[in-house]
Amino acid sequence: MKTSTKIWIGIFIATLIGAIFTARFLLSAINIIDGKIVFYMTTLAWVGLGFNVINMLAGNILFIRFLKTRKLSTMLFFSTVPLGLVFGGIAFVLSNINNFSGQTFTIVKTALNINVANYNNYLWLGVVAIVYTIIMFFTFALLLNPVKKVQIATKRLAYGEVSNKINIGGNKQFLEIENSLNKINQNYKQQEYILGKQSGNFDRFLPKQMLKHFGKNVVAKSEIGSQIRKDVSMLYCNIKNLNFVDKSIGMNDNYKYLQVFMNEVIPIIKKSGGFVAKYLEDGIVAVFANSQTALECAIKISNLVATKKSKPQGTFGLKLGMVVDNMQGVFEVTQVDKKKTLDLVSDCILDFKKIDEFNKVFGSTLVFTKEALNNLQVHFKFLYRYIGNVDNGNLPIFECLDVYEKQKKDKLNKFHNQFEEGVRSYLCGRFNEAKNTFEKVYKQEKTDSVCYTYYNKCCEKSAMTNMAFCE
Repeated sequence: MKTSTKIWIGIFIATLIGAIFTARFLLSAINIIDGKIVFYMTTLAWVGLGFNVINMLAGNILFIRFLKTRKLSTMLFFSTVPLGLVFGGIAFVLSNINNFSGQTFTIVKTALNINVANYNNYLWLGVVAIVYTIIMFFTFALLLNPVKKVQIATKRLAYGEVSNKINIGGNKQFLEIENSLNKINQNYKQQEYILGKQSGNFDRFLPKQMLKHFGKNVVAKSEIGSQIRKDVSMLYCNIKNLNFVDKSIGMNDNYKYLQVFMNEVIPIIKKSGGFVAKYLEDGIVAVFANSQTALECAIKISNLVATKKSKPQGTFGLKLGMVVDNMQGVFEVTQVDKKKTLDLVSDCILDFKKIDEFNKVFGSTLVFTKEALNNLQVHFKFLYRYIGNVDNGNLPIFECLDVYEKQKKDKLNKFHNQFEEGVRSYLCGRFNEAKNTFEKVYKQEKTDSVCYTYYNKCCEKSAMTNMAFCE
Protein backbone atom coordinates (compact mmCIF):
# COMPACT_ATOMS: atom_id res chain seq x y z
CA MET A 1 0.00 0.00 0.00
CA LYS A 2 1.26 3.45 -0.90
CA THR A 3 2.26 5.83 1.89
CA SER A 4 -0.13 8.47 0.54
CA THR A 5 -2.99 5.96 0.71
CA LYS A 6 -2.18 5.22 4.38
CA ILE A 7 -2.22 8.97 5.10
CA TRP A 8 -5.64 9.36 3.42
CA ILE A 9 -6.99 6.42 5.43
CA GLY A 10 -5.82 8.12 8.61
CA ILE A 11 -7.45 11.41 7.57
CA PHE A 12 -10.68 9.58 6.70
CA ILE A 13 -10.90 7.80 10.08
CA ALA A 14 -10.01 10.93 12.04
CA THR A 15 -12.51 13.17 10.24
CA LEU A 16 -15.19 10.45 10.49
CA ILE A 17 -14.81 10.35 14.26
CA GLY A 18 -14.85 14.15 14.39
CA ALA A 19 -17.94 14.30 12.16
CA ILE A 20 -19.78 11.83 14.42
CA PHE A 21 -19.03 13.77 17.61
CA THR A 22 -19.95 17.16 16.06
CA ALA A 23 -23.02 15.95 14.19
CA ARG A 24 -25.47 17.14 16.87
CA PHE A 25 -23.99 20.64 16.80
CA LEU A 26 -24.33 20.78 13.01
CA LEU A 27 -27.93 19.53 13.12
CA SER A 28 -28.91 21.94 15.91
CA ALA A 29 -27.62 24.83 13.77
CA ILE A 30 -30.50 24.26 11.34
CA ASN A 31 -33.84 25.63 12.56
CA ILE A 32 -37.27 26.41 11.14
CA ILE A 33 -38.80 29.75 12.10
CA ASP A 34 -42.11 30.88 10.56
CA GLY A 35 -41.84 28.22 7.87
CA LYS A 36 -38.33 29.30 6.85
CA ILE A 37 -35.01 27.57 7.39
CA VAL A 38 -32.60 29.59 9.53
CA PHE A 39 -28.96 28.66 10.20
CA TYR A 40 -27.32 29.42 13.56
CA MET A 41 -23.78 28.28 12.92
CA THR A 42 -21.75 27.99 16.12
CA THR A 43 -18.01 27.34 16.19
CA LEU A 44 -18.56 23.62 16.78
CA ALA A 45 -21.08 23.56 13.93
CA TRP A 46 -18.49 25.01 11.57
CA VAL A 47 -15.96 22.48 12.84
CA GLY A 48 -18.46 19.69 12.21
CA LEU A 49 -19.09 20.97 8.67
CA GLY A 50 -15.32 21.01 8.04
CA PHE A 51 -15.00 17.44 9.30
CA ASN A 52 -17.77 16.32 6.94
CA VAL A 53 -16.24 18.05 3.89
CA ILE A 54 -12.76 16.65 4.52
CA ASN A 55 -14.21 13.22 5.28
CA MET A 56 -16.12 13.18 1.96
CA LEU A 57 -13.00 14.29 0.06
CA ALA A 58 -10.83 11.62 1.69
CA GLY A 59 -13.52 8.98 1.17
CA ASN A 60 -13.81 9.75 -2.54
CA ILE A 61 -10.04 9.66 -3.04
CA LEU A 62 -9.81 6.30 -1.28
CA PHE A 63 -12.77 4.97 -3.26
CA ILE A 64 -11.17 5.97 -6.59
CA ARG A 65 -7.87 4.38 -5.58
CA PHE A 66 -9.72 1.24 -4.56
CA LEU A 67 -11.42 1.09 -7.97
CA LYS A 68 -8.11 1.41 -9.81
CA THR A 69 -6.89 -1.79 -8.15
CA ARG A 70 -9.95 -3.76 -9.32
CA LYS A 71 -10.81 -5.43 -12.61
CA LEU A 72 -13.19 -3.70 -15.01
CA SER A 73 -16.17 -5.82 -13.94
CA THR A 74 -15.55 -5.01 -10.26
CA MET A 75 -15.09 -1.33 -11.09
CA LEU A 76 -18.43 -1.22 -12.85
CA PHE A 77 -20.10 -3.00 -9.94
CA PHE A 78 -18.79 -0.71 -7.19
CA SER A 79 -19.28 2.40 -9.33
CA THR A 80 -22.91 1.73 -10.15
CA VAL A 81 -24.48 -0.46 -7.45
CA PRO A 82 -23.84 1.88 -4.46
CA LEU A 83 -25.03 4.83 -6.55
CA GLY A 84 -28.12 2.86 -7.52
CA LEU A 85 -28.84 2.03 -3.87
CA VAL A 86 -28.49 5.70 -2.94
CA PHE A 87 -30.89 6.68 -5.72
CA GLY A 88 -33.32 3.95 -4.63
CA GLY A 89 -33.20 5.22 -1.04
CA ILE A 90 -33.78 8.83 -2.09
CA ALA A 91 -36.62 7.75 -4.38
CA PHE A 92 -38.26 5.81 -1.55
CA VAL A 93 -37.96 8.76 0.85
CA LEU A 94 -39.30 11.28 -1.67
CA SER A 95 -42.22 9.01 -2.59
CA ASN A 96 -43.29 8.66 1.05
CA ILE A 97 -41.89 11.84 2.62
CA ASN A 98 -45.33 13.18 3.51
CA ASN A 99 -45.82 10.13 5.73
CA PHE A 100 -42.62 10.79 7.71
CA SER A 101 -42.27 13.11 10.71
CA GLY A 102 -39.38 14.47 12.69
CA GLN A 103 -37.09 17.49 12.55
CA THR A 104 -34.93 16.18 9.70
CA PHE A 105 -37.89 15.40 7.43
CA THR A 106 -39.53 18.70 8.35
CA ILE A 107 -36.38 20.56 7.29
CA VAL A 108 -36.23 18.64 4.00
CA LYS A 109 -39.91 19.27 3.22
CA THR A 110 -39.52 22.95 4.02
CA ALA A 111 -36.35 23.30 1.91
CA LEU A 112 -37.95 21.56 -1.08
CA ASN A 113 -41.41 23.15 -0.63
CA ILE A 114 -43.10 19.75 -0.30
CA ASN A 115 -46.51 19.28 1.27
CA VAL A 116 -49.59 17.13 0.88
CA ALA A 117 -51.33 19.70 -1.32
CA ASN A 118 -48.74 20.27 -4.08
CA TYR A 119 -47.09 16.83 -4.51
CA ASN A 120 -43.77 18.51 -5.26
CA ASN A 121 -42.06 15.38 -3.98
CA TYR A 122 -42.76 13.65 -7.33
CA LEU A 123 -41.32 16.61 -9.19
CA TRP A 124 -38.13 16.34 -7.14
CA LEU A 125 -38.15 12.60 -7.73
CA GLY A 126 -38.03 13.28 -11.49
CA VAL A 127 -35.14 15.73 -11.01
CA VAL A 128 -33.22 13.16 -8.98
CA ALA A 129 -33.85 10.53 -11.68
CA ILE A 130 -32.44 12.86 -14.36
CA VAL A 131 -29.38 13.66 -12.22
CA TYR A 132 -28.86 9.94 -11.57
CA THR A 133 -29.02 9.17 -15.31
CA ILE A 134 -26.49 11.90 -16.12
CA ILE A 135 -24.11 10.71 -13.38
CA MET A 136 -24.39 7.12 -14.63
CA PHE A 137 -23.67 8.22 -18.21
CA PHE A 138 -20.50 10.07 -17.28
CA THR A 139 -19.46 7.25 -14.94
CA PHE A 140 -19.64 4.68 -17.74
CA ALA A 141 -17.96 7.08 -20.19
CA LEU A 142 -15.08 7.63 -17.76
CA LEU A 143 -14.63 3.98 -16.83
CA LEU A 144 -14.82 2.72 -20.43
CA ASN A 145 -12.63 5.45 -21.96
CA PRO A 146 -9.53 3.19 -21.73
CA VAL A 147 -11.37 0.63 -23.89
CA LYS A 148 -11.50 3.21 -26.70
CA LYS A 149 -7.79 3.88 -26.27
CA VAL A 150 -7.06 0.15 -26.44
CA GLN A 151 -9.06 -0.06 -29.69
CA ILE A 152 -7.08 2.79 -31.25
CA ALA A 153 -3.73 1.41 -30.06
CA THR A 154 -4.36 -2.14 -31.32
CA LYS A 155 -5.58 -0.85 -34.68
CA ARG A 156 -2.45 1.27 -35.04
CA LEU A 157 -0.21 -1.66 -34.10
CA ALA A 158 -2.05 -3.94 -36.53
CA TYR A 159 -0.91 -1.66 -39.39
CA GLY A 160 2.62 -1.34 -38.03
CA GLU A 161 2.27 2.32 -37.07
CA VAL A 162 4.86 2.51 -34.30
CA SER A 163 5.09 5.45 -31.91
CA ASN A 164 7.19 6.18 -28.82
CA LYS A 165 4.72 5.05 -26.13
CA ILE A 166 1.14 3.89 -25.84
CA ASN A 167 -0.87 5.46 -23.03
CA ILE A 168 -4.09 3.76 -21.97
CA GLY A 169 -4.65 4.78 -18.34
CA GLY A 170 -7.47 3.40 -16.22
CA ASN A 171 -7.35 0.66 -13.58
CA LYS A 172 -4.78 -2.04 -12.86
CA GLN A 173 -6.20 -4.32 -15.56
CA PHE A 174 -5.80 -1.64 -18.23
CA LEU A 175 -2.29 -0.86 -17.01
CA GLU A 176 -1.37 -4.50 -17.65
CA ILE A 177 -2.82 -4.20 -21.17
CA GLU A 178 -0.85 -0.98 -21.65
CA ASN A 179 2.39 -2.70 -20.65
CA SER A 180 1.68 -5.59 -23.04
CA LEU A 181 0.95 -3.23 -25.94
CA ASN A 182 4.12 -1.29 -25.26
CA LYS A 183 6.10 -4.55 -25.35
CA ILE A 184 4.56 -5.30 -28.74
CA ASN A 185 5.41 -1.75 -29.74
CA GLN A 186 9.01 -2.32 -28.67
CA ASN A 187 9.18 -5.49 -30.77
CA TYR A 188 8.10 -3.45 -33.78
CA LYS A 189 10.91 -1.01 -33.10
CA GLN A 190 13.47 -3.79 -32.84
CA GLN A 191 12.43 -4.99 -36.29
CA GLU A 192 12.63 -1.52 -37.83
CA TYR A 193 16.37 -1.80 -38.40
CA ILE A 194 16.00 -5.13 -40.22
CA LEU A 195 13.08 -3.87 -42.26
CA GLY A 196 14.94 -0.67 -42.99
CA LYS A 197 17.82 -2.66 -44.49
CA GLN A 198 15.39 -4.71 -46.55
CA SER A 199 13.38 -1.71 -47.75
CA GLY A 200 16.18 -0.69 -50.09
CA ASN A 201 15.86 -4.04 -51.83
CA PHE A 202 12.07 -3.76 -51.98
CA ASP A 203 12.36 -0.38 -53.66
CA ARG A 204 14.46 -1.92 -56.43
CA PHE A 205 11.98 -4.60 -57.46
CA LEU A 206 8.60 -3.33 -56.20
CA PRO A 207 7.00 -0.12 -57.50
CA LYS A 208 7.00 2.73 -55.00
CA GLN A 209 3.26 3.07 -55.52
CA MET A 210 2.79 -0.57 -54.53
CA LEU A 211 4.81 -0.08 -51.34
CA LYS A 212 2.80 3.06 -50.61
CA HIS A 213 -0.48 1.14 -50.90
CA PHE A 214 0.51 -1.93 -48.89
CA GLY A 215 3.37 -0.76 -46.69
CA LYS A 216 6.92 -2.10 -46.61
CA ASN A 217 6.31 -3.97 -43.35
CA VAL A 218 3.33 -5.88 -44.76
CA VAL A 219 5.24 -7.05 -47.84
CA ALA A 220 8.38 -7.88 -45.88
CA LYS A 221 6.62 -10.04 -43.30
CA SER A 222 4.33 -11.90 -45.70
CA GLU A 223 5.39 -15.41 -46.62
CA ILE A 224 5.69 -16.64 -50.20
CA GLY A 225 2.30 -17.96 -51.31
CA SER A 226 0.32 -15.97 -48.75
CA GLN A 227 -2.33 -13.51 -49.82
CA ILE A 228 -2.92 -9.85 -48.96
CA ARG A 229 -6.40 -8.39 -49.25
CA LYS A 230 -7.01 -4.67 -49.63
CA ASP A 231 -9.83 -2.43 -50.85
CA VAL A 232 -8.55 -0.66 -53.96
CA SER A 233 -9.69 0.94 -57.21
CA MET A 234 -8.64 -0.91 -60.34
CA LEU A 235 -8.34 0.07 -63.99
CA TYR A 236 -8.71 -2.72 -66.52
CA CYS A 237 -7.31 -1.64 -69.89
CA ASN A 238 -8.07 -4.08 -72.72
CA ILE A 239 -6.94 -3.78 -76.34
CA LYS A 240 -10.09 -4.60 -78.27
CA ASN A 241 -8.60 -4.97 -81.76
CA LEU A 242 -5.54 -6.99 -80.81
CA ASN A 243 -6.46 -9.86 -83.17
CA PHE A 244 -6.62 -7.36 -86.03
CA VAL A 245 -3.16 -6.12 -85.17
CA ASP A 246 -1.81 -9.67 -85.08
CA LYS A 247 -3.04 -10.33 -88.61
CA SER A 248 -1.80 -7.00 -89.96
CA ILE A 249 1.82 -7.21 -88.87
CA GLY A 250 4.34 -9.88 -87.98
CA MET A 251 4.88 -11.22 -84.48
CA ASN A 252 8.10 -9.28 -83.90
CA ASP A 253 6.58 -6.05 -85.17
CA ASN A 254 3.45 -6.73 -83.16
CA TYR A 255 5.53 -7.10 -79.99
CA LYS A 256 7.30 -3.82 -80.69
CA TYR A 257 3.93 -2.23 -81.40
CA LEU A 258 2.55 -3.28 -78.01
CA GLN A 259 5.83 -2.39 -76.31
CA VAL A 260 5.49 1.18 -77.56
CA PHE A 261 1.97 1.25 -76.15
CA MET A 262 3.18 -0.01 -72.74
CA ASN A 263 6.06 2.45 -72.68
CA GLU A 264 3.60 5.29 -73.23
CA VAL A 265 0.87 4.10 -70.85
CA ILE A 266 2.82 2.87 -67.81
CA PRO A 267 4.39 6.31 -67.06
CA ILE A 268 0.88 7.82 -67.08
CA ILE A 269 -0.24 5.20 -64.56
CA LYS A 270 2.74 5.91 -62.31
CA LYS A 271 2.27 9.69 -62.50
CA SER A 272 -1.37 9.16 -61.53
CA GLY A 273 -0.29 7.35 -58.35
CA GLY A 274 -1.02 3.81 -59.54
CA PHE A 275 0.94 0.74 -60.49
CA VAL A 276 0.48 -2.17 -62.88
CA ALA A 277 -0.66 -5.19 -60.86
CA LYS A 278 -1.18 -7.62 -63.74
CA TYR A 279 0.01 -7.93 -67.33
CA LEU A 280 -2.50 -9.69 -69.58
CA GLU A 281 -2.27 -11.00 -73.12
CA ASP A 282 -4.51 -8.21 -74.33
CA GLY A 283 -4.00 -5.51 -71.73
CA ILE A 284 -3.12 -4.61 -68.15
CA VAL A 285 -4.74 -4.12 -64.72
CA ALA A 286 -3.58 -1.11 -62.71
CA VAL A 287 -4.29 -0.38 -59.04
CA PHE A 288 -5.07 3.05 -57.57
CA ALA A 289 -5.92 4.43 -54.15
CA ASN A 290 -9.35 5.68 -55.27
CA SER A 291 -11.62 5.66 -58.31
CA GLN A 292 -11.05 9.36 -59.05
CA THR A 293 -7.36 8.86 -59.85
CA ALA A 294 -8.23 5.68 -61.76
CA LEU A 295 -10.77 7.53 -63.94
CA GLU A 296 -8.43 10.47 -64.48
CA CYS A 297 -5.69 8.07 -65.57
CA ALA A 298 -8.05 6.24 -67.95
CA ILE A 299 -9.07 9.54 -69.54
CA LYS A 300 -5.40 10.50 -70.01
CA ILE A 301 -4.66 7.13 -71.64
CA SER A 302 -7.62 7.54 -73.97
CA ASN A 303 -6.51 11.05 -74.92
CA LEU A 304 -2.98 9.76 -75.55
CA VAL A 305 -4.21 7.07 -77.92
CA ALA A 306 -6.45 9.57 -79.72
CA THR A 307 -3.56 12.02 -80.09
CA LYS A 308 -1.13 9.41 -81.39
CA LYS A 309 -3.73 8.06 -83.78
CA SER A 310 -4.36 11.50 -85.28
CA LYS A 311 -0.69 11.99 -86.15
CA PRO A 312 0.56 10.59 -89.49
CA GLN A 313 3.72 9.24 -87.86
CA GLY A 314 1.80 7.84 -84.91
CA THR A 315 1.96 4.10 -84.33
CA PHE A 316 -1.20 3.79 -82.24
CA GLY A 317 -4.10 2.22 -84.08
CA LEU A 318 -5.48 0.43 -81.05
CA LYS A 319 -9.05 0.57 -79.83
CA LEU A 320 -9.22 0.43 -76.06
CA GLY A 321 -11.84 -0.91 -73.73
CA MET A 322 -11.37 0.29 -70.14
CA VAL A 323 -13.20 -0.56 -66.91
CA VAL A 324 -12.87 1.10 -63.49
CA ASP A 325 -14.18 -0.73 -60.44
CA ASN A 326 -13.80 -0.65 -56.67
CA MET A 327 -13.30 -4.01 -55.02
CA GLN A 328 -11.26 -5.96 -52.51
CA GLY A 329 -8.18 -6.94 -54.41
CA VAL A 330 -6.48 -10.23 -53.54
CA PHE A 331 -2.70 -10.11 -54.05
CA GLU A 332 -0.49 -13.17 -53.76
CA VAL A 333 3.06 -12.83 -52.50
CA THR A 334 5.31 -14.45 -55.13
CA GLN A 335 9.03 -14.70 -55.73
CA VAL A 336 10.84 -13.59 -58.86
CA ASP A 337 14.61 -13.99 -59.04
CA LYS A 338 14.69 -14.73 -55.28
CA LYS A 339 12.87 -11.46 -54.56
CA LYS A 340 9.36 -10.92 -53.25
CA THR A 341 6.70 -9.26 -55.34
CA LEU A 342 2.90 -9.09 -55.43
CA ASP A 343 0.72 -10.66 -58.09
CA LEU A 344 -2.95 -9.89 -58.53
CA VAL A 345 -5.06 -13.04 -58.22
CA SER A 346 -6.88 -13.57 -61.50
CA ASP A 347 -10.39 -14.09 -60.10
CA CYS A 348 -11.19 -10.40 -60.41
CA ILE A 349 -9.97 -10.46 -64.03
CA LEU A 350 -13.01 -12.58 -64.89
CA ASP A 351 -15.26 -9.90 -63.37
CA PHE A 352 -13.51 -7.23 -65.43
CA LYS A 353 -13.90 -9.24 -68.62
CA LYS A 354 -17.61 -9.65 -67.88
CA ILE A 355 -18.03 -5.88 -67.48
CA ASP A 356 -15.81 -5.20 -70.51
CA GLU A 357 -18.35 -7.07 -72.65
CA PHE A 358 -20.25 -3.77 -72.63
CA ASN A 359 -17.32 -2.11 -74.36
CA LYS A 360 -17.09 -4.89 -76.93
CA VAL A 361 -20.83 -5.13 -77.63
CA PHE A 362 -21.71 -1.46 -77.52
CA GLY A 363 -18.48 0.06 -78.80
CA SER A 364 -17.89 2.23 -75.72
CA THR A 365 -14.41 3.10 -74.47
CA LEU A 366 -14.51 3.64 -70.71
CA VAL A 367 -17.15 2.27 -68.32
CA PHE A 368 -17.22 2.11 -64.53
CA THR A 369 -19.35 0.50 -61.82
CA LYS A 370 -21.69 1.91 -59.19
CA GLU A 371 -19.07 1.07 -56.53
CA ALA A 372 -16.54 3.24 -58.33
CA LEU A 373 -19.09 6.06 -58.62
CA ASN A 374 -19.85 5.91 -54.90
CA ASN A 375 -16.12 6.15 -54.15
CA LEU A 376 -15.75 9.48 -55.97
CA GLN A 377 -15.42 12.70 -54.01
CA VAL A 378 -18.26 15.20 -54.28
CA HIS A 379 -16.12 17.92 -55.83
CA PHE A 380 -14.92 15.68 -58.70
CA LYS A 381 -16.74 16.81 -61.82
CA PHE A 382 -16.93 14.76 -65.00
CA LEU A 383 -19.52 13.70 -67.57
CA TYR A 384 -21.08 10.25 -67.61
CA ARG A 385 -24.31 8.39 -68.34
CA TYR A 386 -26.01 5.19 -67.22
CA ILE A 387 -25.84 2.49 -69.92
CA GLY A 388 -27.21 -0.69 -68.31
CA ASN A 389 -26.52 -3.57 -65.92
CA VAL A 390 -24.40 -6.72 -65.76
CA ASP A 391 -24.39 -9.71 -63.43
CA ASN A 392 -28.10 -10.44 -63.94
CA GLY A 393 -29.02 -6.81 -63.45
CA ASN A 394 -27.31 -6.51 -60.04
CA LEU A 395 -24.43 -4.28 -61.15
CA PRO A 396 -25.23 -0.88 -62.74
CA ILE A 397 -22.71 0.29 -65.35
CA PHE A 398 -21.93 3.87 -66.40
CA GLU A 399 -20.08 5.27 -69.40
CA CYS A 400 -17.52 8.05 -69.02
CA LEU A 401 -18.08 10.69 -71.71
CA ASP A 402 -14.86 12.65 -71.13
CA VAL A 403 -12.91 10.22 -73.33
CA TYR A 404 -14.60 11.58 -76.46
CA GLU A 405 -13.78 14.72 -78.42
CA LYS A 406 -15.48 17.89 -77.21
CA GLN A 407 -18.22 18.08 -79.85
CA LYS A 408 -19.31 14.48 -79.36
CA LYS A 409 -18.99 14.71 -75.59
CA ASP A 410 -21.21 17.80 -75.43
CA LYS A 411 -23.86 16.15 -77.64
CA LEU A 412 -23.91 12.95 -75.58
CA ASN A 413 -24.14 14.92 -72.36
CA LYS A 414 -26.92 17.15 -73.70
CA PHE A 415 -29.18 14.18 -74.48
CA HIS A 416 -28.02 11.83 -71.72
CA ASN A 417 -31.34 12.07 -69.86
CA GLN A 418 -33.29 10.89 -72.91
CA PHE A 419 -30.71 8.17 -73.52
CA GLU A 420 -31.03 6.88 -69.94
CA GLU A 421 -34.83 6.85 -70.28
CA GLY A 422 -34.37 4.64 -73.34
CA VAL A 423 -32.08 2.28 -71.41
CA ARG A 424 -34.60 1.93 -68.58
CA SER A 425 -37.42 1.31 -71.06
CA TYR A 426 -35.34 -1.37 -72.76
CA LEU A 427 -34.53 -3.09 -69.46
CA CYS A 428 -38.23 -3.03 -68.51
CA GLY A 429 -39.16 -4.74 -71.79
CA ARG A 430 -40.80 -1.70 -73.41
CA PHE A 431 -38.85 -2.17 -76.65
CA ASN A 432 -40.98 -0.01 -78.99
CA GLU A 433 -40.83 2.89 -76.56
CA ALA A 434 -37.07 2.43 -76.14
CA LYS A 435 -36.63 2.17 -79.92
CA ASN A 436 -38.31 5.54 -80.49
CA THR A 437 -36.21 7.16 -77.78
CA PHE A 438 -32.91 5.80 -79.10
CA GLU A 439 -33.85 6.83 -82.66
CA LYS A 440 -34.31 10.44 -81.53
CA VAL A 441 -31.04 10.47 -79.61
CA TYR A 442 -29.07 8.83 -82.43
CA LYS A 443 -30.23 11.47 -84.91
CA GLN A 444 -28.49 14.08 -82.72
CA GLU A 445 -25.15 12.25 -82.71
CA LYS A 446 -24.52 9.68 -85.47
CA THR A 447 -21.24 8.47 -83.91
CA ASP A 448 -22.97 7.28 -80.73
CA SER A 449 -22.24 3.55 -81.06
CA VAL A 450 -23.90 2.69 -77.74
CA CYS A 451 -27.17 4.30 -78.77
CA TYR A 452 -26.97 2.69 -82.23
CA THR A 453 -26.44 -0.76 -80.73
CA TYR A 454 -29.37 -0.32 -78.37
CA TYR A 455 -31.53 0.80 -81.30
CA ASN A 456 -30.69 -2.34 -83.27
CA LYS A 457 -31.38 -4.52 -80.23
CA CYS A 458 -34.77 -2.82 -79.82
CA CYS A 459 -35.57 -3.56 -83.47
CA GLU A 460 -34.67 -7.22 -82.98
CA LYS A 461 -36.69 -7.50 -79.77
CA SER A 462 -39.71 -5.76 -81.33
CA ALA A 463 -39.58 -8.06 -84.35
CA MET A 464 -39.42 -11.15 -82.15
CA THR A 465 -42.34 -9.87 -80.06
CA ASN A 466 -44.44 -9.24 -83.17
CA MET A 467 -43.67 -12.72 -84.53
CA ALA A 468 -44.69 -14.33 -81.26
CA PHE A 469 -47.88 -12.29 -81.25
CA CYS A 470 -48.76 -13.38 -84.80
CA GLU A 471 -48.21 -17.03 -83.96
